[in-house]
Amino acid sequence: MDFSDFRKEYARKYRTPEEAVEVVKSGDWVDYTSNVGFPYLLDRALAYIEDHLAEKITLGDIAKHCWVSQSTITQTFRNKLGLSFYRCVTQARLIAAKRLIEGDQSLESIAEAVGFMDYSAFYRAFKQEFGISPRQYRVNHNQISR
Repeated sequence: MDFSDFRKEYARKYRTPEEAVEVVKSGDWVDYTSNVGFPYLLDRALAYIEDHLAEKITLGDIAKHCWVSQSTITQTFRNKLGLSFYRCVTQARLIAAKRLIEGDQSLESIAEAVGFMDYSAFYRAFKQEFGISPRQYRVNHNQISR
């Protein structure tokens, strides 16, 4: 499956970013012919993001890690994922936060653990992405899992 097919399938099939991320991680959609010379660039970049969520992640960090220009990283994320680099970082952080919220760690420490500078930035991003506050997500999850 090439990535344009993945994007179409994402729009039809996946209701949440988490489901789409699992498909991306599986590698089933990867088209290794479109980035000749950089076949594993996106995989490498996504792995770096996942491994450094708690840290400040910049476009320059990823470019340096992958030995390519910032422009190449930007184009790869736009062309392959249909997202900006920074949007992808934010989504990765929010997905990780959702898993942590299901535990009993404080929401403020979760925000810090996944790389948000402060709780209010985390709260705004979470609410914008999922439509509910982190606290409400926790309450809903606890009610469902009882």
